[in-house]
Amino acid sequence: MAICTAAVLLPALPAQAGCRGEEVARSRVSETATTMAFINKSAKPVSVYWLDFGGSRVRYQVLEAGSSYTQQTYLTHPWVVVDTQGRCRGPFMPRRQLRQITVR
Repeated sequence: MAICTAAVLLPALPAQAGCRGEEVARSRVSETATTMAFINKSAKPVSVYWLDFGGSRVRYQVLEAGSSYTQQTYLTHPWVVVDTQGRCRGPFMPRRQLRQITVR
């Protein structure tokens, strides 16, 4: 079970194309908690999505240019980042130690 709340009222960004490998990525058991840091060093906002147990995107955060945030997650939960042009990065799998994902 994910411990954060999906941000469903965030502004929509353009339609997104899938990331390579996203079609088979999905969350598995929620046993080993860990943390990821998402850092947006680009000039535009990006959206951060968790891939749920069915492989669907669940938007958790819109990061404005120059902002960052830390997300509690599990080792078996993939994440993707999508920019305002619909370009997708990921899926990113968490690690036992803090994993930082930097968007440039």
